Amino acid sequence: MSADRLKGSGPRFPPALNSLLNIPIRSYSEEISRNPKWIARYRVKKALVYNPYCPPSLALYLLKFMVTSDLREIAQSGNLHLAVQEAAYQLLKDKT
Repeated sequence: MSADRLKGSGPRFPPALNSLLNIPIRSYSEEISRNPKWIARYRVKKALVYNPYCPPSLALYLLKFMVTSDLREIAQSGNLHLAVQEAAYQLLKDKT
């Protein structure tokens, strides 16, 4: 198969996702958080908090939206920023 034939045969992404593909990996989470349609979804917030490359300031802000079971997992996770883990633990302690 020639390269010309393959051109344009790759996956087609929605325009919002295409714009994310051109963003450095460290700032994509900030772009997602600025999109009201995406950040309104719990699963998106959760995915950002669980992402070890998410800026800690953003993850700390999103912690207040997490349910108890997720806070417990975040507090025990060894992959996340220590400040995020400690804040999740503190939120858990405050809820009980």
